[in-house]
This record gives sequence, structure tokens and C-alpha cells, in this order.
Amino acid sequence: EGRGLGGLAKKVDRFDRSSPPLLAMTSAGGRSPDDACLISRLWLGWCAAIAYRGWSKPLHEEDLPSAPSGVRSEPLHRVAVELWEAELARAEPGKAQVLSGVLYPLARRSFYQGGALLVVSGLCNSVARPLLLKSAVESISPDEPLWRGFAFAGGLGACLLLEQWSKTQGLHIAGDEAILRASSAAMQLVTLKAGRLRTGVGSDGAEQTLLGKDLVGAADMARFLPLMWLCLSSLVGGLTVVFVLSGLAGGLGVLVMAGTFFVSIPLGRRAKRSQAAMLKASEETAGATRELLDGAKVVKFMGWEETYLAHICRRRATELTHLRTYRIAINVVVQIGRASPIISILCTVLVLVLTSPDRFRADVVLPIISLFQALRVPFIMLPMVFQILIAIQVAASRISAYLQLPEQPAPPAAAGEGGTLVSLDGATVSWPARSGAPAAARQPARLT
Repeated sequence: EGRGLGGLAKKVDRFDRSSPPLLAMTSAGGRSPDDACLISRLWLGWCAAIAYRGWSKPLHEEDLPSAPSGVRSEPLHRVAVELWEAELARAEPGKAQVLSGVLYPLARRSFYQGGALLVVSGLCNSVARPLLLKSAVESISPDEPLWRGFAFAGGLGACLLLEQWSKTQGLHIAGDEAILRASSAAMQLVTLKAGRLRTGVGSDGAEQTLLGKDLVGAADMARFLPLMWLCLSSLVGGLTVVFVLSGLAGGLGVLVMAGTFFVSIPLGRRAKRSQAAMLKASEETAGATRELLDGAKVVKFMGWEETYLAHICRRRATELTHLRTYRIAINVVVQIGRASPIISILCTVLVLVLTSPDRFRADVVLPIISLFQALRVPFIMLPMVFQILIAIQVAASRISAYLQLPEQPAPPAAAGEGGTLVSLDGATVSWPARSGAPAAARQPARLT
């Protein structure tokens, strides 16, 4: 049998040849991690045959099992093209939507998986943490055993750990993976369309504006869209715990925070109009700049530099005016949301002192402060979620309109049998010979 690695290799090779059921796991189309039982997947027993075979001789592609279903996927760009063709066939002419037909199906799975983790984070933040804080404060009493206080303190620490972990993982899956898939698919469709677009259709540099401003800008904002799941779960759980802890006294604070939501609605509508006008003005500015660069020789020859400069500056000033209005509306919404928790806490505590002085205790006030701090995120982010949805809708509608512009006509089909355009029979083809070429090179060629 030999000694050392050589003897071990001979043993393994003999074991390979004498155990065909084990080798069946590594054959093409054989078992994969999805086919193995739960215990085999936990201790990685399904890959034992691969390890034994790889120890004795090099592995080949047919020796490896198929990839697990969790990491298997179709090519993204090909799937995006197929989805868009299906959307064009389904919708009426000019009404196909890239958002519902392509981007949402590609990002749906990751968006919902990350959303489930964010819901867990929101419930930990607005329900579990205030209740554990209340119990931890109550356990400080001399009448309570010491172990109870340590237990609630440990539970509070575990709750904070779970909250932060689920939030980080949820934002990565729903805010990074999902948005990256959707933006990559949209970029591929716009790039392919730019190569097939009919000459003279659309404005100059339209694809650059779509990719540089609409797509990239909307993708950056869409990364915060998954916070919608965290906000909704925090809002529902937080409102329930507020009324349980403070009764009607917490209603006033909730009304103050809800007022910020209704104030943000008209500001959001104003921001939507300003954003659409800003994108249109940006496209006109880019077109004027491109026109100047393409005709630089004519502009210099005719002495039109000052006129063109003033023309571009006017378009840029219009774009900046709409951009300033959009930024002001967004910042006002954010600042109102940031100030509302402080005012809500003051109103709630004041009403609690006036109506129920006996409930003005640390085990009631501290959870209320934690709750309103947790509710600060929903009342800040929910108005911003509407702005993000508006930005995504505006960008997607512009991309959809661009993708449905007329394309170059298809080349004529090849005529004749086998697609031959020209057929020569017994023809003589000749061309002038170069000076100094041999006589054989000056003879005409005959093609049949």
C-alpha cells in the first residue's frame, strides 16, 4: 500500500472505484446541495465524494455538481431584453412601461427579501426595545431580584444587535442588489436603443442625459426606498406601544408628528413639478452645449461666441432655478420631520403631567422618549419615500418614452437562393495593374 501521501492516494483511488453510489453525487446532472438532506447540508457531507476524488486526481467540470438554486440566475441583460420585448407586445403602442415591465420583475425578489429583514429591524426598534427598556427600569427597584435586571439588560443588548444586523443586511439586499440589477438592466436597454435609433429622432445627447441624470440620480435616491418597510413597521408598532404606555396623552404627540406628514404632501407635489422641469431644462442645456461643440469652427468664423455663451447661460439659469426650488422643497420636508419628535415629546410629557401626575415616572417617560425617537424615522422618511417614488416614476417614464422612439428600418432581405445578392456565371473581371507588376498580374481573372 505504501506510506505517506502516496499510500493514502492509492487507498482513496481504490475507495473511488469501489463506491459507485458515492461517485454518482459528482457526476454530471447528479446530486447538488439542493438534493441533499438537511443534515448533509449542515455538515457538508454531500461534498465528501468531491473531496475524495480531488485528493487522488484533478477534478473536471463533469465531476462537479450544479450550483445551488440560491446563486443560480439567468443572464441579466438577456432577461431584460426579453422582458422589454414582452412588454412591447403586451402594451398598446407608445404606452409600454419599463418600470412595471422590466425593472420591477428583476428587482422584486431582492426587494422583498431585504424588506422582510427591515420589518424585523423596525419592530425591534419600536416595540421590543421600548418594552425591554421599561422592564429594565422597573427591575432597578430594590424589591426585584438582581438576576431580573441583568436578564432584561442582556435582552436589550441582544435586541439592539438584532436591530442593527437586520437593518444592515436588509439595506444591502434591497437597497444595493435590487437597485443595481434594475439600473444595470435600464442602462443596457438605453445603450442598445441608442445604436438602433432612427437618424433625426430625439434630441442630441438624450441618451447621455438619461444615463447621467435620470438613471444615476434615480438609482442613488432609490437606495433609500427600502427604508419604507422599516418605516411602516416602526409606525404601526410604535403607535400601538405609545397608546399602551401613555394612553391618550400620547395622542397629542402623534397628532403633531402626523401634521408634518400632511404638510409635506403639497411640498412633494411642488418638488415633482420642479424636478420634471429641471430634467427637461437640463436636456435642453446639454443639447445647446453639444450644438456649440459640434459647430465650433462656424461659431469662431462668424464671431458668435458671445451670443452662444449668453444662449447657454440662459438655459443653465432656467435649469438652476428649477433645481433650487426642488432642493428647497426637499430640505423643508426633511427639517420639519427632524423637529417634530422633539415637539411631540414635549407635548406628550406636558399632557401626561397635567392629566396623570402619578404616571410621570422613569419607567413611562424613558420608553416614550425612545418611542418618539423611533417614530422620528418614519415621519422623516415616509414623506421622502413619496419624493423617491416620484423621482423613479419620472425617470422611468422618460426612459420608456426614449425606448419607444422609431428605429432604423431593417435592411432588405437577401434575394435569391441561399441569400445570394449577385450571381456571376462565365463573367470576366479585370482591373488596372500596378506599374512594374509582372505580366501574370495584368491578365484578367475569370469567375464562374
